[in-house]
Amino acid sequence: MAWPGRAVLAAVLIIGAAVSEVAAQPGQFRRINPTEMAFVGLLAHSDDPRAAAVDLGLPADFARYEGRSWWVEQPPQSDPRWDRYEDRMAYGNIASFLVTHPGVTARIALHALDDFGAARPDYLGSYPMDAALPPGAQENRLPLFSMLVRDTGGGLMLTLVTLLGCAAVPWGRRRSDPRRRAFVATVLCAAALTWAQFLTAVYGEAIENTKHLVFAVLAGGLTLVLAAATTAGTGRPGEPRRESGAGQRDFASSSGAAGAGEDRAASALRRVLAHAPRPRGWRASARQVASE
Repeated sequence: MAWPGRAVLAAVLIIGAAVSEVAAQPGQFRRINPTEMAFVGLLAHSDDPRAAAVDLGLPADFARYEGRSWWVEQPPQSDPRWDRYEDRMAYGNIASFLVTHPGVTARIALHALDDFGAARPDYLGSYPMDAALPPGAQENRLPLFSMLVRDTGGGLMLTLVTLLGCAAVPWGRRRSDPRRRAFVATVLCAAALTWAQFLTAVYGEAIENTKHLVFAVLAGGLTLVLAAATTAGTGRPGEPRRESGAGQRDFASSSGAAGAGEDRAASALRRVLAHAPRPRGWRASARQVASE
């Protein structure tokens, strides 16, 4: 299959998997997640929450629930009028708002970059409850990766991942070594995973972004490592084969020498056995074998 055909097939599979995953969500989360996106994401990042509520098809005074998630006291769904407007909590309505309000869309993404750069949430512990450690204690003995992400920053990290992902397509087509091409394909997949989870987490729920971006953060780090591994190597593609041939010649030479030695030993042993078993002659025969 040609390269464009493989790309189309991969896109169809990815989109199909995404649609299947959304369809497989429990029914309650199909309403909870859009609600949190509307009030924590859209209204909280709008310059005019009352106008934003109206644009979402809600009463203007629903702006008082700005920044309030499903799980807090006095959440949006506690409003007596909720049943009349609950159907507005749908991803189609949210997508339309994001398209028509690019400023809100950009502010949500910029806020999420900070969450991405945090690498891991500071309110979740690393140990089980029976570990005899304070609640929320985290493993910090050698957090190299999280330190790298925090020092790099979410914006620069995503920029690097994007550039590597874009470069992977032409780069992979120029590679003749199938192992290098496999690494390049994995770089592209990891970069795609990073962006896929970033977009779905940031514009799908808008709360606890750092926790929800864990796979994007790890895939971004994997993209950098795989890209480095792909560019690493010594010499031209033909050199390993020449080294392999030289190794085979060396092995053949050593095998031939060993075979010749075995033949000489077998010949000497036959001459020893051909001697009459005289007690006086065995020393001479042994010396003859040793000399050969």
